[in-house]
Amino acid sequence: MHDDELMRKVKIRLLRKLALIAAIPLIVVGFLIWSALGLNGLMQNISGLPNSQSNSMELRDLTFRSLFGEDQAMTGNGVVYEWKMRIPSAYVINELGSNGAVSTPSFSENSGHFSYLATFLDPKTKQLLPAMTDGKINNGTYVGIDIENSRTSSMLKSENSCLRDVDYGPVIGTPSGFKCLVHDERCRIYTQFHGWNVLLIVPKDDALYKQPTTACSLVDKFLNQHTVSVN
Repeated sequence: MHDDELMRKVKIRLLRKLALIAAIPLIVVGFLIWSALGLNGLMQNISGLPNSQSNSMELRDLTFRSLFGEDQAMTGNGVVYEWKMRIPSAYVINELGSNGAVSTPSFSENSGHFSYLATFLDPKTKQLLPAMTDGKINNGTYVGIDIENSRTSSMLKSENSCLRDVDYGPVIGTPSGFKCLVHDERCRIYTQFHGWNVLLIVPKDDALYKQPTTACSLVDKFLNQHTVSVN
C-alpha cells in the first residue's frame, strides 16, 4: 500500500472519529442525569452508542493492540504492540469495537478499539476524577480522554507530542481539517502515550487548552497510574 493511500485512510478514520467525539460531552451530561434518576438503561437508546457507562469504581481491564510500528508501518515481523490498562469503570463512558482487537492495515470495523474516558480536574487536588464518586457529581474542568489502538506517527513525537487542534492540522498536512470551530465549546489536544495516540477534549476557554502542555502532563500522569504494561 502506497504511503499516500495509507495516510488518506488514516485521515478518514480520524475525521469519522471526530464526529463521534463531538457527541461525547452530551453523553456525559446525559449519563449524570440518568444516573441521578436511576434510568441509566435508557442511555443507549438516546445516544445510539453501546451502554457502557457506569458509576462503579470496580476495576475494568482495557487492552489496546496494534501491528503498526512508527509512521503506521507494519512491524514486518509479526510483533504486536500492546497497552494494558486497569481503570475504575466510572471513568469509561463509552467503548467502541472489541477490547483487545488488533489494528491492521485494512482499518476494518472489527480491528478497531476506541475507549472514551471522562474525567474532571479537581481544582484543589489537581487530580483527574470520574464524573461521579460515591453517587455524588464531581465538580471541576472536564477533560475527555480518547484512546484507540493506533500508534503515533514520528511527526507527533518530541516537540510535536502535545498539539492543539489548530496546530495539529499543519503538522500532518491537513491545515483546515482539525481546527476548533467558533461555535465549539470544547476543543482537542493531540498527544501520545508511549507511542500510542491519545486525544484530549477540553473546554476552549479554559487554561488547559491555552496551555496544552499542562493538560498533557496531567493526563500522562493519570494514564501511568492506570497502566499495567505498555509495549
